[in-house]
Parts: sequence; C-alpha cells; structure tokens
Amino acid sequence: MNMRKKLPVFWGCTISNRLPFIEKTTRQVLGVLGYEPCLPEGLSCCPDPVYGRGMDETQWLALAARNLVICKACGEDLLVPCNGCLATFLRATHELKDLDVRQKVNRRLETVGLRYESSPNILHILSFLEKIGPDRLKENFIYMLEGLRLGVHYGCHISNTPAAAIGTGEHPTVFEEILTATGLEVLPYKEKALCCGASNASSDQAGSHALLRQKFRSAIDAGLDALVLCCPLCFIQCDMEARQLEKKEVLPVFYISEILALAMGIPEKELHLDWHANKPHPLLKAKLKKTIRGESVESVLDLDRLRQCCGACTYECSAAKGYQDNDLLRFDPMTIVERVLAGEIEETVQNPDIWRCLQCHECARFCPCGDGLAPFFETLQKLALRLGFHAEPMEQKVNLIQNVGLGIPKNVAIRKEFELPNLQPIDKRDLERFFDNTEPEKSITAQDEPSR
Repeated sequence: MNMRKKLPVFWGCTISNRLPFIEKTTRQVLGVLGYEPCLPEGLSCCPDPVYGRGMDETQWLALAARNLVICKACGEDLLVPCNGCLATFLRATHELKDLDVRQKVNRRLETVGLRYESSPNILHILSFLEKIGPDRLKENFIYMLEGLRLGVHYGCHISNTPAAAIGTGEHPTVFEEILTATGLEVLPYKEKALCCGASNASSDQAGSHALLRQKFRSAIDAGLDALVLCCPLCFIQCDMEARQLEKKEVLPVFYISEILALAMGIPEKELHLDWHANKPHPLLKAKLKKTIRGESVESVLDLDRLRQCCGACTYECSAAKGYQDNDLLRFDPMTIVERVLAGEIEETVQNPDIWRCLQCHECARFCPCGDGLAPFFETLQKLALRLGFHAEPMEQKVNLIQNVGLGIPKNVAIRKEFELPNLQPIDKRDLERFFDNTEPEKSITAQDEPSR
C-alpha cells in the first residue's frame, strides 16, 4: 500500500491535447517517485504567453489568476511541465504583486466567485527534479543506461525568464545532471541556447525552419544521437515540424520524462514512442544498452552453470508434462534458458512463461548438478517483480493483502453456517503504517537461499 503524495499538475493545452504520451510518461515517472498527479477541475488555457496576449491585459491576467487560484486550492506546490505555461504563471504572479493590478483582476474574478491572494509554489519539471536531486532519482532507477550521446535544449521561456530559477548561475546544468544520473553521456553543442523557432512557426515558417535547421546542424556536428527537451512546444517544433526538413538534417528528440521512464524500467511499449513523428525506435535498438542498476546479469544468474544445462530435467518437469498435449500452452523450460544465454534478459522477465514453473523441485531429482532449474526460475521471478513485471493474479493477491490484510476475502456467510466466530478485521491504519515503512527486498538472487 504505497501512500503517494498528491501533487497538482497544470498540464496545459499542448500536452493534454497534442502530446498525451508526454503526460502518460510524466505520470509514470511521478508515480515511481511517490507522487500522485491530481488535475484541478475547471482549468483553462494558461493563457498562452505569446498568442494569448491578443486579449486585453486585464483579461489575460485574470484568466491566469483564475488558474492559479484553482490550483492553489489543491496544494501549495504546482508542477508545470510546459515552458510556456511556466512563463505565463511567473509573469502573472509578478504583475499581481501590484495592489492596483490585483484589485482590478479580483473584480473580474469575483464574477465567478474567486479571489486571488497569492500563487502556489510554481515548479517547472526541471525545478521539481532538481529538488529531488540526481542521487534520489538514481535510487528509483532499475537500469543504468548507456550508448546514447545526448544534447539538451532548455528552451527560451525558462532560459530567459529569471524568475524560472532553473538551476543556478547564467548557464544552468541541472538538465545535464539529471540525464547524466541515468548513465547516459550528455555533450555540449554550439547552438544549445539557440531558440528552436517554435514561437514563429505560424507567422514565419521559413525563418522558423532556418533556426531549427541551424540547431540540428550544430547538434549533428557535435556527434549527438538525439536531443532531450523539457517543453512541449519545442517538442512539436523539433519533432513534428522537423518533418519539413530533410531527414539527414534532423535528430530524434525525447521529452525528459521518456528518458527517465526508460531508466525506471517502464517498458518501451508503454511509452507510446510511435507518437513521435521522427521514430526513435531504430536509434534505441541500435545503441541503447541497459544494465540492471548495481548488478550485472552475471551477478544475478550463474550463466556458466546455465551453459552446462543438459536439459534432462525438463523431461520430468511437472509443468511441461501438464501442457504436453496442448500446442498453445506447451512449455519447455530450456527455451527460457536459451533466451537468457542469448542476452534477452528484459524480454525474458516479461515472458509469462517464467511463472509456469511450479517450484515443485521435481527437476532436481534428474539434474546431474543436483539443483535443477527451480532456483533459476525463482531468480527470474524475483527479477521480474523487481522490474515491475508480474502475473495479474499475483497483483490481485498482493493488493488484497495490502488493503485488508488477507490473501482470501472474508466469507462471513460460510463461517456463520459452520457456527464459527467472526474474524476480527485488521485496523486499516496499521496496514498503512506497516506497508509504508516496509523496506524493499535487497537481494534478488535465489542461489544462496537454503534448500527446501
């Protein structure tokens, strides 16, 4: 029972309606970090810091203030994963410090029953991750990543908005530090600070494309494989709008939560990378390498012993016997061994066949080494649990234990029929305290455990 801290998030129009995969991965990352994103009701556009200024000044400020009032009612902190929304809220907060301006805005807000007093603590996604810190982030990584050379793009609205306070100094490095914590190489490139051209993509497409082309050319010349962004509008420009450029002129791009999600062990299929216009799959397949954090595959599994597996025990495997007449369910433990030896660890722990082992240890009777494959499958199962992959019935059982303290729901009627006393319920507060303070299991190997 993991009690997550509620965190109001202002997703903004672009992420919510054009880039939902960014919202999905950001929610997943926040969940791993112990936060539950909550969406205040009735929010509008921030409004847009560029085109929204077409409204009169008071109307623009009043709409921003309305959003801030609604968000603050949900919590003191407000996470803003969009540079444009961040710029709007920071500018509005600054202007609303003026008493005359605030009174004028509040006269508008009173028509909808609201009043602005102060803003929540506005945190950009980078500021939020900076507060958590690279070391704590790393504690939540399942994998250390390697093989990709990345460049970062902060974006104009945070680079040139002093109140944004992203990192320290004139040239912040917080973005680079967060990505470096995953194990990936982050390199400088000449035009890191150059605007991507997103803000004038509608009014001056040629100029917008020229800026984008220059930025990508600089990144390619520096030997980068991809750019990582922290702004949805920059993402649209560098991914979708980049289709107007020649393919050789562009690089794949990622939003920061997508890289963190990969390190946290969230499967690629759940990241919805197909939504990218410039598909990053070939790059990830060719270059991205994952190592289980703190442990190599060799330290988790005895590969030398696996290579000596003769397969004799599989002929007497209870699970194999049970399905031998069913082609769809046929089970051969040696195919799992072969996949592990081929280096397909991540694919193997996601394979439901690893849960087919009954842990009956019948195989040990026929194994020349004396232990059979049961310890191997137990280690795989523990590894799968650590990486977040497990069978649905197991998840249901664990949830039941964490919520009511029982592995099987109480059956009051049947106990009454047998004239047995009622079972006393476990105090839900005790369960919450217990599971909140439970430390995760440190070891995932089964090889040093006492034999059954």
